[in-house]
Amino acid sequence: MPDEQTRRIKVELLMPGDIILTASRGKVSKAIRLATKGQVSHAMICVQHGSIVDSTDDGVQAHNIQRELYGPDDHVTVLRLRLPPSDLQLGIIIDFARAEIGTRYSKSEAVRSVLSGPKPRTRQLFCSRLVARAFTSAGIHLVADADYCTPGQIRRSPLLAELPVMTEVLSSAELAAWAKRPNPIADMQEIQNRILTAARRLDPSVENFSDLDQIVQDHPEWDEEIARVYRESGYLDLWRADFAINPWHYDLDIWRRAPDLTPIRASSNIASAPFGNSTPVACASPSISFTTSGLWRRTAGRPLRNS
Repeated sequence: MPDEQTRRIKVELLMPGDIILTASRGKVSKAIRLATKGQVSHAMICVQHGSIVDSTDDGVQAHNIQRELYGPDDHVTVLRLRLPPSDLQLGIIIDFARAEIGTRYSKSEAVRSVLSGPKPRTRQLFCSRLVARAFTSAGIHLVADADYCTPGQIRRSPLLAELPVMTEVLSSAELAAWAKRPNPIADMQEIQNRILTAARRLDPSVENFSDLDQIVQDHPEWDEEIARVYRESGYLDLWRADFAINPWHYDLDIWRRAPDLTPIRASSNIASAPFGNSTPVACASPSISFTTSGLWRRTAGRPLRNS
Protein backbone atom coordinates (compact mmCIF):
# COMPACT_ATOMS: atom_id res chain seq x y z
CA MET A 1 0.00 0.00 0.00
CA PRO A 2 1.28 3.54 -0.67
CA ASP A 3 3.00 5.05 2.35
CA GLU A 4 0.77 8.12 2.43
CA GLN A 5 -2.27 5.88 2.82
CA THR A 6 -0.96 3.72 5.64
CA ARG A 7 -2.74 4.34 8.93
CA ARG A 8 -2.48 3.20 12.53
CA ILE A 9 -4.53 3.75 15.66
CA LYS A 10 -3.54 6.77 17.73
CA VAL A 11 -1.99 5.01 20.68
CA GLU A 12 -2.34 8.02 22.97
CA LEU A 13 -6.15 7.93 22.61
CA LEU A 14 -6.60 4.27 23.52
CA MET A 15 -7.53 3.28 27.05
CA PRO A 16 -7.28 -0.12 28.77
CA GLY A 17 -10.54 -1.96 28.20
CA ASP A 18 -11.15 -0.41 24.78
CA ILE A 19 -12.25 -2.83 22.06
CA ILE A 20 -10.81 -2.50 18.55
CA LEU A 21 -12.78 -3.93 15.64
CA THR A 22 -11.26 -4.18 12.16
CA ALA A 23 -11.94 -5.41 8.66
CA SER A 24 -9.55 -5.72 5.73
CA ARG A 25 -9.87 -6.47 2.02
CA GLY A 26 -8.51 -10.00 2.50
CA LYS A 27 -10.52 -13.07 1.52
CA VAL A 28 -10.93 -14.34 5.09
CA SER A 29 -12.14 -10.96 6.32
CA LYS A 30 -14.63 -10.71 3.47
CA ALA A 31 -15.91 -14.23 4.14
CA ILE A 32 -16.45 -13.46 7.82
CA ARG A 33 -18.29 -10.23 7.05
CA LEU A 34 -20.45 -12.00 4.48
CA ALA A 35 -21.32 -14.82 6.88
CA THR A 36 -22.05 -12.45 9.77
CA LYS A 37 -23.67 -9.74 7.62
CA GLY A 38 -21.46 -7.21 9.38
CA GLN A 39 -18.85 -4.58 8.63
CA VAL A 40 -16.11 -5.97 10.87
CA SER A 41 -14.32 -9.31 11.03
CA HIS A 42 -11.83 -9.12 13.90
CA ALA A 43 -11.88 -8.02 17.55
CA MET A 44 -9.05 -7.05 19.91
CA ILE A 45 -8.85 -5.69 23.43
CA CYS A 46 -6.51 -3.00 24.77
CA VAL A 47 -4.82 -4.14 28.00
CA GLN A 48 -2.47 -1.23 28.60
CA HIS A 49 -0.95 1.77 26.84
CA GLY A 50 -0.11 0.60 23.32
CA SER A 51 -0.67 -3.10 24.08
CA ILE A 52 -3.50 -5.21 22.68
CA VAL A 53 -4.43 -8.88 22.98
CA ASP A 54 -6.29 -10.88 20.35
CA SER A 55 -6.92 -14.41 19.12
CA THR A 56 -5.83 -15.46 15.62
CA ASP A 57 -4.53 -18.59 13.92
CA ASP A 58 -1.38 -18.18 16.06
CA GLY A 59 -3.47 -18.38 19.23
CA VAL A 60 -3.96 -15.63 21.79
CA GLN A 61 -1.11 -13.15 21.58
CA ALA A 62 -0.15 -9.66 22.69
CA HIS A 63 0.79 -7.00 20.14
CA ASN A 64 2.10 -3.47 19.98
CA ILE A 65 -0.74 -1.41 18.50
CA GLN A 66 1.80 0.88 16.84
CA ARG A 67 2.83 -2.01 14.61
CA GLU A 68 -0.72 -2.74 13.47
CA LEU A 69 -1.04 -0.95 10.11
CA TYR A 70 -4.15 -0.39 8.02
CA GLY A 71 -4.77 0.59 4.42
CA PRO A 72 -7.20 3.24 3.16
CA ASP A 73 -9.96 0.69 2.61
CA ASP A 74 -9.53 -1.13 5.91
CA HIS A 75 -12.22 -0.54 8.50
CA VAL A 76 -11.12 0.39 12.04
CA THR A 77 -13.56 1.00 14.89
CA VAL A 78 -12.80 1.62 18.56
CA LEU A 79 -15.48 0.93 21.18
CA ARG A 80 -15.58 1.94 24.84
CA LEU A 81 -18.00 1.10 27.63
CA ARG A 82 -20.67 3.77 28.02
CA LEU A 83 -20.52 3.27 31.78
CA PRO A 84 -16.86 3.19 32.86
CA PRO A 85 -15.95 -0.04 34.66
CA SER A 86 -14.73 0.03 38.24
CA ASP A 87 -11.01 -0.40 38.82
CA LEU A 88 -11.73 -3.93 40.03
CA GLN A 89 -13.72 -4.81 36.91
CA LEU A 90 -11.08 -3.35 34.59
CA GLY A 91 -8.39 -5.33 36.38
CA ILE A 92 -10.37 -8.54 35.99
CA ILE A 93 -10.91 -7.91 32.26
CA ILE A 94 -7.23 -7.22 31.62
CA ASP A 95 -6.02 -10.12 33.76
CA PHE A 96 -8.37 -12.49 31.93
CA ALA A 97 -7.06 -11.45 28.51
CA ARG A 98 -3.43 -11.68 29.56
CA ALA A 99 -3.89 -15.04 31.26
CA GLU A 100 -5.20 -16.51 28.00
CA ILE A 101 -2.02 -15.71 26.05
CA GLY A 102 -0.96 -18.89 24.31
CA THR A 103 -4.45 -20.42 24.23
CA ARG A 104 -5.11 -22.09 20.88
CA TYR A 105 -7.44 -20.75 18.21
CA SER A 106 -10.58 -22.75 17.42
CA LYS A 107 -11.51 -22.25 13.80
CA SER A 108 -14.34 -24.78 13.99
CA GLU A 109 -16.00 -23.00 16.89
CA ALA A 110 -15.50 -19.62 15.23
CA VAL A 111 -17.43 -20.98 12.24
CA ARG A 112 -20.16 -22.35 14.51
CA SER A 113 -20.77 -18.85 15.88
CA VAL A 114 -22.70 -18.12 12.66
CA LEU A 115 -24.17 -21.57 12.10
CA SER A 116 -26.96 -23.54 13.72
CA GLY A 117 -26.34 -26.90 15.28
CA PRO A 118 -24.20 -28.19 18.18
CA LYS A 119 -22.06 -25.58 19.91
CA PRO A 120 -19.35 -27.20 22.07
CA ARG A 121 -17.96 -24.87 24.71
CA THR A 122 -14.25 -25.59 24.96
CA ARG A 123 -11.46 -23.50 26.45
CA GLN A 124 -10.04 -22.67 23.04
CA LEU A 125 -10.78 -19.22 21.66
CA PHE A 126 -11.44 -17.03 18.68
CA CYS A 127 -11.32 -13.25 18.58
CA SER A 128 -14.83 -12.28 19.62
CA ARG A 129 -15.09 -15.08 22.20
CA LEU A 130 -11.90 -13.81 23.86
CA VAL A 131 -13.25 -10.27 24.11
CA ALA A 132 -16.73 -11.28 25.27
CA ARG A 133 -15.43 -13.77 27.86
CA ALA A 134 -13.00 -11.18 29.23
CA PHE A 135 -15.84 -8.75 29.93
CA THR A 136 -18.16 -11.49 31.17
CA SER A 137 -15.53 -12.51 33.72
CA ALA A 138 -16.00 -9.04 35.25
CA GLY A 139 -19.80 -9.28 35.22
CA ILE A 140 -20.21 -7.16 32.06
CA HIS A 141 -22.30 -9.01 29.47
CA LEU A 142 -21.69 -7.40 26.09
CA VAL A 143 -23.64 -10.07 24.20
CA ALA A 144 -26.21 -12.75 24.95
CA ASP A 145 -23.73 -15.63 24.52
CA ALA A 146 -20.08 -14.86 25.22
CA ASP A 147 -19.03 -18.29 23.92
CA TYR A 148 -20.61 -17.85 20.51
CA CYS A 149 -20.71 -14.30 19.21
CA THR A 150 -19.31 -12.32 16.31
CA PRO A 151 -17.39 -9.05 16.06
CA GLY A 152 -20.54 -7.52 14.58
CA GLN A 153 -22.62 -8.53 17.61
CA ILE A 154 -20.05 -6.94 19.90
CA ARG A 155 -20.23 -3.77 17.83
CA ARG A 156 -23.99 -3.64 18.28
CA SER A 157 -23.82 -4.09 22.06
CA PRO A 158 -25.86 -1.36 23.78
CA LEU A 159 -23.19 -1.22 26.49
CA LEU A 160 -20.60 0.12 24.06
CA ALA A 161 -20.14 3.47 22.37
CA GLU A 162 -18.23 3.97 19.12
CA LEU A 163 -15.50 6.58 19.39
CA PRO A 164 -14.67 9.23 16.78
CA VAL A 165 -11.91 8.61 14.24
CA MET A 166 -8.96 7.11 16.12
CA THR A 167 -6.43 6.65 13.31
CA GLU A 168 -3.57 8.70 11.91
CA VAL A 169 -1.59 8.56 8.66
CA LEU A 170 2.05 7.51 8.88
CA SER A 171 4.79 9.25 6.93
CA SER A 172 7.31 7.34 4.82
CA ALA A 173 10.00 8.21 7.37
CA GLU A 174 7.97 6.71 10.23
CA LEU A 175 7.31 3.52 8.28
CA ALA A 176 10.99 3.17 7.43
CA ALA A 177 11.98 3.74 11.07
CA TRP A 178 9.55 1.12 12.36
CA ALA A 179 10.71 -1.37 9.74
CA LYS A 180 14.26 -1.13 11.08
CA ARG A 181 13.32 -1.55 14.73
CA PRO A 182 13.61 -5.01 16.31
CA ASN A 183 10.35 -6.68 17.28
CA PRO A 184 10.88 -8.37 20.66
CA ILE A 185 7.16 -9.11 21.01
CA ALA A 186 7.26 -11.27 17.89
CA ASP A 187 10.30 -13.09 19.28
CA MET A 188 8.45 -13.65 22.55
CA GLN A 189 5.40 -15.03 20.72
CA GLU A 190 7.49 -17.55 18.81
CA ILE A 191 9.25 -18.72 21.96
CA GLN A 192 6.03 -18.94 23.99
CA ASN A 193 4.37 -21.05 21.32
CA ARG A 194 7.44 -23.30 21.20
CA ILE A 195 7.26 -23.88 24.95
CA LEU A 196 3.52 -24.57 24.94
CA THR A 197 3.82 -26.94 21.98
CA ALA A 198 6.39 -28.95 23.91
CA ALA A 199 4.19 -28.92 27.03
CA ARG A 200 1.25 -30.24 25.02
CA ARG A 201 3.30 -33.29 24.08
CA LEU A 202 3.27 -34.10 27.79
CA ASP A 203 -0.33 -33.03 28.41
CA PRO A 204 -2.53 -32.21 25.40
CA SER A 205 -4.97 -30.26 27.58
CA VAL A 206 -2.47 -27.43 28.16
CA GLU A 207 -3.68 -24.17 26.64
CA ASN A 208 -1.68 -21.39 28.33
CA PHE A 209 1.00 -20.71 30.91
CA SER A 210 -1.42 -20.96 33.83
CA ASP A 211 -2.00 -24.56 32.74
CA LEU A 212 1.73 -25.10 32.46
CA ASP A 213 2.18 -23.82 36.00
CA GLN A 214 -0.40 -26.36 37.18
CA ILE A 215 1.08 -29.40 35.42
CA VAL A 216 4.49 -28.58 36.89
CA GLN A 217 2.90 -28.79 40.32
CA ASP A 218 0.90 -31.92 39.46
CA HIS A 219 3.77 -33.72 37.71
CA PRO A 220 7.12 -32.96 39.35
CA GLU A 221 8.59 -35.78 37.28
CA TRP A 222 8.25 -33.49 34.23
CA ASP A 223 10.24 -30.69 35.85
CA GLU A 224 13.54 -31.51 34.16
CA GLU A 225 11.99 -31.82 30.68
CA ILE A 226 10.03 -28.57 30.93
CA ALA A 227 13.06 -26.73 32.35
CA ARG A 228 15.10 -27.97 29.38
CA VAL A 229 12.50 -26.60 26.97
CA TYR A 230 12.66 -23.20 28.65
CA ARG A 231 16.45 -23.12 28.43
CA GLU A 232 16.65 -24.27 24.82
CA SER A 233 13.80 -22.05 23.61
CA GLY A 234 15.71 -18.87 24.37
CA TYR A 235 13.08 -17.68 26.84
CA LEU A 236 15.65 -17.09 29.58
CA ASP A 237 17.80 -14.94 27.29
CA LEU A 238 15.14 -12.62 25.88
CA TRP A 239 16.20 -9.89 28.31
CA ARG A 240 19.63 -9.71 26.70
CA ALA A 241 18.29 -8.09 23.52
CA ASP A 242 16.50 -5.36 25.45
CA PHE A 243 19.56 -4.85 27.66
CA ALA A 244 21.71 -4.29 24.57
CA ILE A 245 19.24 -1.81 23.06
CA ASN A 246 18.05 -0.06 26.23
CA PRO A 247 20.76 -0.38 28.90
CA TRP A 248 19.23 2.55 30.80
CA HIS A 249 16.32 0.25 31.70
CA TYR A 250 18.75 -1.68 33.89
CA ASP A 251 21.42 0.78 35.10
CA LEU A 252 20.58 3.93 37.06
CA ASP A 253 23.94 5.55 36.26
CA ILE A 254 23.23 5.31 32.52
CA TRP A 255 19.71 6.62 33.15
CA ARG A 256 21.07 9.65 34.97
CA ARG A 257 23.84 10.43 32.45
CA ALA A 258 22.00 10.01 29.13
CA PRO A 259 21.01 13.49 27.80
CA ASP A 260 18.29 12.06 25.56
CA LEU A 261 16.43 10.80 28.63
CA THR A 262 16.10 14.18 30.33
CA PRO A 263 12.38 14.59 29.43
CA ILE A 264 11.64 11.11 30.74
CA ARG A 265 13.55 11.67 33.97
CA ALA A 266 11.73 14.95 34.54
CA SER A 267 8.42 13.11 34.74
CA SER A 268 9.71 10.18 36.79
CA ASN A 269 10.55 9.65 40.44
CA ILE A 270 13.08 6.98 39.54
CA ALA A 271 15.92 9.42 38.87
CA SER A 272 15.59 10.86 42.37
CA ALA A 273 15.14 7.52 44.11
CA PRO A 274 17.48 7.01 47.09
CA PHE A 275 19.89 4.58 45.42
CA GLY A 276 23.64 4.87 45.83
CA ASN A 277 25.95 4.71 42.82
CA SER A 278 27.11 1.28 43.87
CA THR A 279 23.62 -0.20 43.95
CA PRO A 280 23.44 -3.15 41.54
CA VAL A 281 20.36 -3.24 39.35
CA ALA A 282 19.13 -6.78 39.01
CA CYS A 283 17.57 -8.23 35.92
CA ALA A 284 15.18 -11.17 36.13
CA SER A 285 17.60 -13.62 34.57
CA PRO A 286 17.47 -17.00 36.29
CA SER A 287 20.75 -18.84 36.64
CA ILE A 288 21.89 -21.70 34.46
CA SER A 289 20.68 -24.15 37.12
CA PHE A 290 17.12 -23.12 36.28
CA THR A 291 14.31 -25.56 37.00
CA THR A 292 10.59 -25.02 36.68
CA SER A 293 10.29 -24.73 40.43
CA GLY A 294 12.71 -21.85 40.10
CA LEU A 295 10.47 -20.28 37.49
CA TRP A 296 7.39 -20.22 39.67
CA ARG A 297 9.20 -19.18 42.85
CA ARG A 298 11.34 -16.51 41.14
CA THR A 299 15.02 -17.22 41.58
CA ALA A 300 17.19 -14.21 42.31
CA GLY A 301 18.34 -12.14 39.35
CA ARG A 302 21.95 -11.63 38.36
CA PRO A 303 23.45 -8.19 39.24
CA LEU A 304 24.21 -6.72 35.85
CA ARG A 305 26.97 -4.50 37.15
CA ASN A 306 29.01 -7.54 38.04
CA SER A 307 28.30 -9.62 34.94
